[in-house]
Amino acid sequence: MEGYIPADAECIDARDDDSGPWHNETSETVICLRGAVEKVFFDKAGVETERFVLRYGSSCSAIQVPLGVYHTCICLEPGSVIFEAKDRPYDPEGTEDLLEK
Repeated sequence: MEGYIPADAECIDARDDDSGPWHNETSETVICLRGAVEKVFFDKAGVETERFVLRYGSSCSAIQVPLGVYHTCICLEPGSVIFEAKDRPYDPEGTEDLLEK
């Protein structure tokens, strides 16, 4: 399961360079199973377009990341866990590109 974090794992924040994946062949569903995370969307120029806080048990605990949207996930609470699913089988050789600022 992509997104599984063991109970004793450290909370990891967004990458230092603010790069994020862009899925050019699939959208992505993200569900917060424990704690809280923030999903941040960017346009192709790297400009932030939207932010969503996903918190377990709240009215916003899941989000659909549209096809072709750069995004990153910021952990807001230690021990947070997400489940991530794509519209198709995982393909390690070409389902995403990285946005470099």
